[in-house]
Amino acid sequence: MTHVTPTSGQSKVPQNGANPQTAPALPSWLYWVLLTTGVLTGVLLVSWVRGQAAPSSEPLSAPEKTTQKRPSLEERIRKHEEEAQRLCREALDRQMQAIPRFFGDAKQGCPEFADYALGWGSTRRWLQDLLPFGDCEKHKRFLEEKFAECIFAPESLEKVVEQTIKAYLKEVEQIENNMLLKLQEDVADFPTPFAKWDREQLQKKYTESLIAACQQAKKKLLYHDSTKLAAVAGDLVATRIISPPKITEAIATQILTRLGLRLSTSAAGMASGAVTFGIGLIVGAAIDWIIESILDRKGELAKQVEANLDELEKEISQAVRAELQQFAKERKAVRQAALQSLLTPTPQRDQE
Repeated sequence: MTHVTPTSGQSKVPQNGANPQTAPALPSWLYWVLLTTGVLTGVLLVSWVRGQAAPSSEPLSAPEKTTQKRPSLEERIRKHEEEAQRLCREALDRQMQAIPRFFGDAKQGCPEFADYALGWGSTRRWLQDLLPFGDCEKHKRFLEEKFAECIFAPESLEKVVEQTIKAYLKEVEQIENNMLLKLQEDVADFPTPFAKWDREQLQKKYTESLIAACQQAKKKLLYHDSTKLAAVAGDLVATRIISPPKITEAIATQILTRLGLRLSTSAAGMASGAVTFGIGLIVGAAIDWIIESILDRKGELAKQVEANLDELEKEISQAVRAELQQFAKERKAVRQAALQSLLTPTPQRDQE
């Protein structure tokens, strides 16, 4: 066989028939891997571009905690003073319940009083008063004695009113003492010597500030007469020790005096101690019923006395409540002034 040698212009063709300019084919599995990778890369790239173009509506991280504004000294004082005022209102309602209880117990004796008022002893004294040159007061004195025996004595009514007022003032004193201790703890982070005082110093300086607030009042105070309050402690003022119970006692005396003067206008000349109540009106009403004592009207008289007692209870309760409410209003003003004075830093107070 003759072998033909290719010339320079002829290309060599492989014997297997393959084209030398064509790349070898990729395996099918590698093709799908590359295709999937490319698609995922494109999707991720598009999502990233959109996220940069439009900010997400959802927060990327948890919101920062907002720091609460620190209450000012005035706000803390107002908070504790308002709480004290609320407790004082509750104390007033609680102590005022003593007066209705007193009259409720007193009305239990109305039937017995009616028996005496319409009995023979009452009628005999009434007839004796009609005689010329007679005493003319035997019947009235008899009814007053039986009223005190069966219902209540004037001094008993005075006592319950006095106890109501003093018990309320005592509660106010305790409420303010607790207020001072809580306020002292609450303002410990403020630059004021208030937080450094012990309990005795705290009470002493608060009492002094109360009197100073009364002295600085532009108009005369009804219950906080600074001259009288300072005089209560007497020589103790010189030692800068003022007793709060003595001041409370002085205020109670002023309230009782004012209350007695106010209620005396409705009384009928039957006085007992510093306070005069309208018991004489009830006795006078009973006398009107005795004129026809021959009839059995005990039930009607007892009901009439009970009605008169209800009126007297209402009058006294309204008068006592009005006085104590006025006291509470005045006390709130001087308490606020005293607290502001105590918590205002001064060079003299900083040295103490």
